[in-house]
Amino acid sequence: LYFVDLHAAINVGFALSGMNSTNQLLWQPLFARSRFCRATLVLDHPWTGAVAVADAAGLAVGAACGLWWWLCMYEPYAWLLQDAFSICLVVMFLQVVRLGSIKVAATLLCAAFAYDVFFVFISPLVFGSSVMIKVAIGDGPTADPDYCEKYADDPKCRPTSLPFLLQIPRVDDYMGGAAMLGLGDLVLPGLIVAFAAR
Repeated sequence: LYFVDLHAAINVGFALSGMNSTNQLLWQPLFARSRFCRATLVLDHPWTGAVAVADAAGLAVGAACGLWWWLCMYEPYAWLLQDAFSICLVVMFLQVVRLGSIKVAATLLCAAFAYDVFFVFISPLVFGSSVMIKVAIGDGPTADPDYCEKYADDPKCRPTSLPFLLQIPRVDDYMGGAAMLGLGDLVLPGLIVAFAAR
């Protein structure tokens, strides 16, 4: 991601994974409990097999949410959908991935710490700029740091940050912006908490 711009592919992947995770955690259980979706089958096709009404309805709503986020990802309210997708992704990850021992957990946390320190603080000495920061927030459109303030409507001034984070707008800050927390900062401690709970 530092050398090749893959933000569009990552946004597509995030929309698809958000569609699936919200379907699994929110929509399918909601429709399964409703009286409307009590029927057992909606379609029996050789390609799909027997599909429950709750599964089909949940997938349709999840797909609509994923498409909605894709179409409005630059709108001021898109953080709500992005945060919902991100939380569902973290919960799905913690349901699937499990640590086998505290030694594995300690090794993983030490490796992640060294990784973060290198790519945030040491990589500017090697690459000329912080790899983590450039990948997370993207490049500006020109060498002029005030370009986007002068020409805010320019399509090149759209944010290119990656969607795999929780984002909450700062409403009390006159400069705007948002508080951000990467999903890795939730997943790694979550793995330890899930291990301890087991």
